Amino acid sequence: MPVIHSFFADEATESVIFVGVKWLSQNWHQAAFVCVFDNGDISMSDPVVQDGRSFGYLTQFLIVLTCSMPKSYLKQSNFTLSLSVLNITNLDEAFVDTYENLTVCRPGIWPVKRYFLAMCTMVRNMDPFLPEWVEYHAYIGVEHFYIYDNAPYKNSTLREKMKPYIDAGYVTVVPWPHRPSSGKTFLEIQIAHENDCIWRHKHDVDWMIKVDVDEFVQPMNPLKPKIPDYLIDDSTLETLSSIRLDNWFFGRPNRTTFSYKSDSIFERNQYRPGRPTPQNIGRDKNILQLKNVHYFKIHGVKLGGAARSADPYNELRMVHYRMDNPRHRTFDLPDFRTLDTSMVQTWTEAKRHFDQILGRS
Repeated sequence: MPVIHSFFADEATESVIFVGVKWLSQNWHQAAFVCVFDNGDISMSDPVVQDGRSFGYLTQFLIVLTCSMPKSYLKQSNFTLSLSVLNITNLDEAFVDTYENLTVCRPGIWPVKRYFLAMCTMVRNMDPFLPEWVEYHAYIGVEHFYIYDNAPYKNSTLREKMKPYIDAGYVTVVPWPHRPSSGKTFLEIQIAHENDCIWRHKHDVDWMIKVDVDEFVQPMNPLKPKIPDYLIDDSTLETLSSIRLDNWFFGRPNRTTFSYKSDSIFERNQYRPGRPTPQNIGRDKNILQLKNVHYFKIHGVKLGGAARSADPYNELRMVHYRMDNPRHRTFDLPDFRTLDTSMVQTWTEAKRHFDQILGRS
């Protein structure tokens, strides 16, 4: 059977969706899958779209399965089913293999709230970075944040750390304590969460920013100070799957040390190289138009609509504070020689805005 990382009921399409990661040699697109519901109803899965595109470091391949739900299940909070592979070579044995008694949940609130622009990321023990990341992006137009928590549930402090933002309606924390399956790397977990987030929100989010918590999207046109300004009133965007963001590292000359308690990430890192990182070497990230994305991997759409690159000088760029990321201290970084205080200016406004919202003195 395919390695399935998540499954859920999608009321918009009246189907159950399964998201997994596979080896290239596994030809699941040639198999016939069937969902057997606990009331006895049977539903054939839709044809599986083959992911055969290899790009990026340590290639991984995706599988998404969809089965229609019985009408009687649309309002149920949960139900059980079995997912099986049909035996098309031996009619005496119906199924080759089966995942049995899977409990499927539907969203707690329906219809879910719609957002024009949201963000999705996965973290593990990165709590100190999140408040600034959320406040900055909320100030420039992000309406909601889906944060997948890869820490073991019993050890996680993320919900407590983000409680003010959860209570204010900005953040949803998704438990995601997955570990790689045999023979695969941690990228399996990252790619699985990305595609889970995409497929869960295809019908309630128009645009989704996919960046890490040391990466910040910066609008570059003073006449368009918010990210949504670049996503509206342009008919050419309709068929796009993504707007690609050039990576531009920010840091400190001589790589001086810092304390998490001193200043903000913006104030600690006010220098950059003269130019952004070249495209297509595994640094650019994306703003995804979810309706046009089928498979996605970290730095680009594997299967979906066309992509367009934003002008990093006059439209949007991705400011990357990799120097402060404690999990990547050995990362190869450029020389930081050009002073650039533009992010500090925006952060000052964002912080003042959230001081009022959260009642901070």
